[in-house]
Amino acid sequence: MATHRSAAVAARQRVNDHLQAQIDRLTSAVEDGIKAVEHLEKVQRERDQLLATLDEQQRAAESGLNAAVDDLRSLGKSKKEIAQLLDIDPRLIRSRHPSSSPQTRASDHA
Repeated sequence: MATHRSAAVAARQRVNDHLQAQIDRLTSAVEDGIKAVEHLEKVQRERDQLLATLDEQQRAAESGLNAAVDDLRSLGKSKKEIAQLLDIDPRLIRSRHPSSSPQTRASDHA
């Protein structure tokens, strides 16, 4: 009887050890997952900040380009000359007449 009881206790202990090992592995996996999510959130915040900085720099560059174009136009330079002087594609130079919008054209005809 005692042998049967000690075998049952040993079997129960093995089951408990096995379950505890599974719990430990799952706990470790959950902790790793939490760390990965926290890292992803940090990377996403950094990406958002970089994109905002790039957008700001792009707006500043476009503003500077537009100012340079306006200055060169005031000196009587053509779109082709401006493109050559600024070493840019002429398509990047906005039209000479901002009145090409439909609203402005409509008011011009009124």
